[in-house]
Amino acid sequence: MAIQVISKDSSLSLQKTDGQENSFLIPTTLGDENPYKVLPSDILPLIRSISHFLVEDERTARRFIKKIDQDIIIDSLTFFEINKRTRHTELSDFLTRFGGEHDLGVISEAGCPGVADPALM
Repeated sequence: MAIQVISKDSSLSLQKTDGQENSFLIPTTLGDENPYKVLPSDILPLIRSISHFLVEDERTARRFIKKIDQDIIIDSLTFFEINKRTRHTELSDFLTRFGGEHDLGVISEAGCPGVADPALM
C-alpha cells in the first residue's frame, strides 16, 4: 500500500500503480476555518474518491467531510476510529479486511495526520 501526503502545494494523482491501493493522509482544518482557504484544491475529488477512512473521531470526521462536500452521502462511507482506546489487533483486522481492496483516507484531529498527531500508533 502506497502512502501519499496531500499538501497545499501538492498536485494530486489518483492513478494506481501496480494494482496497489493507496493511503492518503488528509489534512484538516482546526476550528471553524473555511477548508477551501487553507486546504489544497485537490481535496474535494480525493474525498469523493475514497469510501474508507481511518479517523481519530468519527463524528468530527463526518462533519469535516460534509463541510468539504455537502452532496456526499455520508452514510455510504466506512469509518474506523484510531485513538488511544484502539487496540492494535482491531486496526490490523480493519486493514486486513479493507486495506487491500480500497484506498484509505487518514484524517486526524491534529490537522496533519502522522506529523502532529496525538493518536499516531
